[in-house]
Amino acid sequence: MAYEHGGDIYTNPVQMDFSVNLSPLGIPDEVRSAYLTAIDDLGRYPDEEGRSLRKAASAFFARAGIPVPPECFLFGSGAAELIYDIFRAVRPERVILPAPTFSEYGKAARAAGAEVLEISMAEPGTSENGSGEAPGGSGKAAAETGPSGFSHRAFLNRLRGQRIPGGRTVLVFCHPSNPTGLAMTREEIREAAALARERNWLLLADECFLWFVERERRAGFLGAAGEFPGLIAVNAVTKACAVPGLRAGFAVAADPGIRESIRSCRQPWSLSIPAERAMAAAFALEGLSDRIADACAGEREVLRAGLTACGFTVFPSDANFLLFRKAAGDPRDYRELLLGRGILIRSCANFSGLGERYYRIAVKTGEENLRLLAAFREAVES
Repeated sequence: MAYEHGGDIYTNPVQMDFSVNLSPLGIPDEVRSAYLTAIDDLGRYPDEEGRSLRKAASAFFARAGIPVPPECFLFGSGAAELIYDIFRAVRPERVILPAPTFSEYGKAARAAGAEVLEISMAEPGTSENGSGEAPGGSGKAAAETGPSGFSHRAFLNRLRGQRIPGGRTVLVFCHPSNPTGLAMTREEIREAAALARERNWLLLADECFLWFVERERRAGFLGAAGEFPGLIAVNAVTKACAVPGLRAGFAVAADPGIRESIRSCRQPWSLSIPAERAMAAAFALEGLSDRIADACAGEREVLRAGLTACGFTVFPSDANFLLFRKAAGDPRDYRELLLGRGILIRSCANFSGLGERYYRIAVKTGEENLRLLAAFREAVES
């Protein structure tokens, strides 16, 4: 089976990996130290109940003004594992996804026997897929341009107009969206939660990239959705702390029945002691999200301007990555061209609703970003 994600630095020689979206600030010293000192405790099993880690997670949210009782937390070997666990536990008949989005939602849903309904995030009146076929028309002009943009508003408006059959349904949001990088507004979060309540759906919010959103735009489902027992929020410290190899994720579920269902179908000890200690250290850090969001904001603009100057269409982003599109008729494969220069970027050809003209790059350090833009200029001129 073909590998579908970023981070494949093993197949080809890679000097700089722009295909994975991690904090450009690197691993915090406190997280590194906690991981290393935990080695002395590898001679015993982890605490399956995660008692101390639950308290640390609860204190982390309390500092942000979001009261989450310790018993509401679940931990696992990365957010992706928890997503599979959640779908196995709730066994939905149907899962509703914005398109484009992270492919593991659909894979996890289908593995649990659910029907997957994808609804476009493309702005109305433009192409909704990579081939450029515009809804309700010949699609000729759209085929030349593709979508003018994406939005959660466009998705919500289409969703309200859909006739969704009955049965247990899960509405999924990636917030901010991957691969578009768009964060939801407080109003959009409230509308999504209200719609889920109205139709008696569960709501699954993946907020792994929320750490990278600037403070004035940073509204999470746990704080903005209000009291909603049907909400399950998934997150991880691995991207914010630049430790994807650690695999350390967490979920918040207010409903005791949902939590018990998830626990009942999970393997024990899925979070190692080093991962547990590193996650606790991350929860204790003050101002981590502000620091990495501020570091990304300026460099994101440098990349946007540089890619635009190269002739690419760059879509707005609130996260630590940018989605962009090459011009129609451009035959060059920029992933392969940059790989030949030792730089790995993410082709978005396998994202539903996109196509071979779309790519995604991470926001890294200033020096790395300038080297990437120089490589793009060379590739465009080749």
